[in-house]
Amino acid sequence: MFFARIYYGMGHAYNQKDDSKSAIEYYDKALIIWKQSVDDNYLNIAECINNIGIIYKHDKDYLIALDYFKKTLNILEKYVTNDDFDISKAHCNIASTYRTLEEYDLALEHYQLSFKILEKHYLSDHPNIAKALGNIGIVYALKRDEDQALSYYERAADIYRNTLPPTHINNIKIDQLIRNLSSLHRKVSFGTIDTR
Repeated sequence: MFFARIYYGMGHAYNQKDDSKSAIEYYDKALIIWKQSVDDNYLNIAECINNIGIIYKHDKDYLIALDYFKKTLNILEKYVTNDDFDISKAHCNIASTYRTLEEYDLALEHYQLSFKILEKHYLSDHPNIAKALGNIGIVYALKRDEDQALSYYERAADIYRNTLPPTHINNIKIDQLIRNLSSLHRKVSFGTIDTR
């Protein structure tokens, strides 16, 4: 297991250097070792698979990334409770990828599943709640449901305005999303909650 941690660290280092091929190679080496004892290493395995998914998403291989994010979710669902924070992150990564693929109903489904879990982990006025609301709003805007989008944006804006300085990037982004709701430009993103 010691070597798995070393390989994982090497994968992370190559990932930070934007060397996707080497990063995936070392993550795969770590996975081979960790999979010899899945029950003891499921979190390491899930994190490693998730990181590979993030690499593929960064490289615009969205379908491959989606497959890795779904594998991450499947592993976590076998070992942790349904309201575990890592499951929320997995749903968020799946949602973000579906959004990129313009599969908006599936993106919305997974963002909402992620949000329901986040509500159990954070107070209702936490910035991560606002980020989740903003992501849901973006999908509604992309679906051309401006009323729903505005509702989510305003909820996010209320939280941001009460918790972050006016010059914080999230306040700027949410204000921009609200202003641009009726225009054609609808692709300002809040990003995702991931392990990168």
